[in-house]
Amino acid sequence: MFTEAWTEELPAIDIVADRDEYYLPVSWDAHVGRILWLKLDDTEQNTVYYYLKGENVLFMESEIVPDTASTDGLTTEVVLIPNLFAEDVDEEFLERYGPAIVSGVKMEMMRKPKKPYTDVETARRIHAPAWETAKALARREATLKHRKANLKVQMKPWR
Repeated sequence: MFTEAWTEELPAIDIVADRDEYYLPVSWDAHVGRILWLKLDDTEQNTVYYYLKGENVLFMESEIVPDTASTDGLTTEVVLIPNLFAEDVDEEFLERYGPAIVSGVKMEMMRKPKKPYTDVETARRIHAPAWETAKALARREATLKHRKANLKVQMKPWR
């Protein structure tokens, strides 16, 4: 299961001349799932020129590798994925998605056949809807990027 609900703008990194690989310093017990955007000296780069190479390692194609050094010249926003046995995760992320994660785990566990905790009906009736609702909310948040939308309700004229 992969979601883009947990994003973080990483601290700026010093650019070294002619260097094409950079380690992305993640502040939590997580790894980078995807790079949302990358800026070199405040200029946003096209996504075809960079990608992840291994865990938390950014690789840039020769077309965008800077030929001069720059202090705090590389900025990026990434999608974070908690490590399997994470002990240090953003509290806001856990408060928002913790109950949904628990519902998803309970649903999966209760659907396993021939176990002492098997209860397909409870999994289908209670945990599956909570899990699906949470996934939909996370998908919507990722799509809207937590922006406020101006909603305008208008009645249609009667004909």
